[in-house]
Amino acid sequence: MVGVSRYIGEAQTIIDAKNRITLPAKFRGRLPVSPDGSILLYVMPGPEIPCLEVFDMVSGERRIAELTGEAGLPGPEQLKRQSLLGMMELCECDKQGRILLPAKHVTWAKLKGEVRVSGRGDRLLLYCAEEVKASNALLDLDDLDPGQIAKLYEAAKIQGSKAVSG
Repeated sequence: MVGVSRYIGEAQTIIDAKNRITLPAKFRGRLPVSPDGSILLYVMPGPEIPCLEVFDMVSGERRIAELTGEAGLPGPEQLKRQSLLGMMELCECDKQGRILLPAKHVTWAKLKGEVRVSGRGDRLLLYCAEEVKASNALLDLDDLDPGQIAKLYEAAKIQGSKAVSG
């Protein structure tokens, strides 16, 4: 089943001394609001690069289900996945669009100064652009050639057709 891509594009924000970021308006306007008017977000360490993943409640619950796995006694790999749930924190977005990020998460993701907020469909990625550029872990438009784009599109088509047929 293909989920709704809700968060696309990129924007910059600043992390302050209290570990708060203001979510850019382009993403804030897409966040679901609970019946009591609050905006709750799940924050957890991201894979592949030092970053944080931010999920709205719907996407976050889906990630929790993925990490929880099958019922019954978990095997070693499932136990490792489930341990990631202990690293997931529930944060509230205040009326100004700010999120107080857990200090331990900020340190792990090496967030400081300018922070890039990148849409990843069902979630947002927060990372320090300087740190990531040094590692060559993500694509950057300045360094991208059309051949790379074509390969990425082709791989996405293959993955999409497997998901539909599988």
